Amino acid sequence: MRILQKILEWADSQFREQKFPNKDCTACADCLESMHNGRKDLKYDCIKGTFAYVCKYLPVHAWERYTILKENMSILDPSEPIKMSSIGCGPYTDVIFLFEDIVCGRLPHSLQWYRGIDSSQCWDKVHNGIRKILEEVSYHGSSAPWKRVIKHTLSVETYVEGHKKYIDQNPPNVLVSGYFLSAVHEVEGKEKAQEIIKLLVERIVSMMPEKSLVVLSDVNSNRYTCLMDEFSDAVQKRRRCIVRKSHFRKNGLQKYGEEIEGPPLPSELGIEKYRGYHPLKHCRSANVVIAL
Repeated sequence: MRILQKILEWADSQFREQKFPNKDCTACADCLESMHNGRKDLKYDCIKGTFAYVCKYLPVHAWERYTILKENMSILDPSEPIKMSSIGCGPYTDVIFLFEDIVCGRLPHSLQWYRGIDSSQCWDKVHNGIRKILEEVSYHGSSAPWKRVIKHTLSVETYVEGHKKYIDQNPPNVLVSGYFLSAVHEVEGKEKAQEIIKLLVERIVSMMPEKSLVVLSDVNSNRYTCLMDEFSDAVQKRRRCIVRKSHFRKNGLQKYGEEIEGPPLPSELGIEKYRGYHPLKHCRSANVVIAL
């Protein structure tokens, strides 16, 4: 919990230091909501807005991903270290709580590497700042800096094409993607999202070892869950696997797979301090878990 608290405190201070990009901007929370509701003229290209995004979405998105990942960690071989690729990593959402469990010894796994993939250079300040915070946290009681573990790439294509030999020889055993396919769908179109699905399945998932885990989380709307279905169908055509689909109970948008209880955000996170960002308080994603 302390890692997320430090990140929120830092992001809030950075938000206050940044100026609005133009005189018409007065509320980043409204902009973020509009983007999530499909306003194509708005993009994640505002530095001040990225810090608002962290304070508004990181707590619940990190808690969603942690809930799904922790429930399915038994799929992995506990003798093998975690090697994780995160597609559309944003503010390292997938691993904030997972890192803390590893640091505190609450998981039998170690972390060999984490590769965050996100195409927007506007996130550089967020990525660099969060990495600095993580570097201050000891790793398994040692002073080994997280920078030896955390790497970053600007786009899926750069990651896949530029690291082909590395992926072939040392593929991830955990592949995570959160709210990425919907973002690609809205910004670049459905065909681009389908192109990326094909690329990920053919060039990464096909190389992952047995006892690996793939987790997709996204907006619980048929407009986007159909893309997650395409992804899981493509994996099933190439690999023997078990696919589980679910949605969190408090999400009233649609039924997707089984209904699961989304545990409330821990009160000790203190997100009430950031109510000016209108932070989300309930898990609401649709999810696909693929056990290879």
